[in-house]
Amino acid sequence: MTEFICDIGSNHNANLARAVTLIDTAYKVGATHVKFQLFDGSIGKTECEWLPLSFLPILRDEAHAYGLQFGCSPFYLKAVEGLEPYVDFYKLTSNYDMVHKLFDACLDTGKPIICSFPPYELKPSDAKYFTRSAHVLAAIPLYPTPLSEVHLNQIPFNAIVDGWSDHTRNAGVLYRAIHHYNIKVVEFHLDLDGKGWEYHYGHCWLPDEIKQVIDTVKQGLEVD
Repeated sequence: MTEFICDIGSNHNANLARAVTLIDTAYKVGATHVKFQLFDGSIGKTECEWLPLSFLPILRDEAHAYGLQFGCSPFYLKAVEGLEPYVDFYKLTSNYDMVHKLFDACLDTGKPIICSFPPYELKPSDAKYFTRSAHVLAAIPLYPTPLSEVHLNQIPFNAIVDGWSDHTRNAGVLYRAIHHYNIKVVEFHLDLDGKGWEYHYGHCWLPDEIKQVIDTVKQGLEVD
């Protein structure tokens, strides 16, 4: 069965109750993992995007109560250490300028790494990290991604590149990736109500939308 990573990102709006509700919703729509993001003050993020460290044990326990894997993307080196006691996995993106340092720090923890990368910008220096990642997801860094920019047939899906990080918010893309290219992992961005900090960019699914997709995928995979 396909694994579904629910990227909550910054749609918690720095509100603990909202973050907990997003985890509950991720479980209800059929996710297998939930993921947040941890920033510092040096990269121009807004107050709505902050994930206080004090939230982490509560969010982890909420995710584990549902049997969900709990992960987070560190965007600065000290975040790796701060997250280590709480996360089941780290999520990294290769189009971030200090990704190699973050990869090394995450590898030192021994915890699984899931990474995403722009499929048309492969660098030889990335290869050693991909082979040591639990999953590698192709991701188009456009929010939202137009269908004309997807080009699934040009992505080297294989035993290493085994997933898709979705920014299209298009059910047809997910069905095609899963059923034709046999990918094992889909990452999707979730918002509750259109009021999350990231929703205005156009790449976040609402609960009823993504639940229908995941239910349909599961039904299709159960057919002989």
